[in-house]
Amino acid sequence: MELAFAIDDLYSTGWWPAEGSACASDTDGRWFPEQATVQGLFRDVGQVLEFCLCRSSSACRATWTDTTGKHTVVARDERTASLLALAELRRTGHPTPVHDRPTPASPLG
Repeated sequence: MELAFAIDDLYSTGWWPAEGSACASDTDGRWFPEQATVQGLFRDVGQVLEFCLCRSSSACRATWTDTTGKHTVVARDERTASLLALAELRRTGHPTPVHDRPTPASPLG
């Protein structure tokens, strides 16, 4: 999967880069967490994100296990797989210390 798709997927979960967080920037200017940051976020919720390169298909598989079972995402490379994994972790309701997009203040106070 393309990096742009993985970034879209992560943003769709409400993730937003926090000031001072270790992020990289895509060619379109959108920020996303670096792979080491993603692995740290998994550790923060008691999970281990592991990567396996599938040489026969030139793909990367990221896996982790939680109380609901084993989870796997497949992408072109580890960076893209880590973003898809973080999006899935956020979608499954695991609390992560990743910042959500700030909600605009109501004009009504």
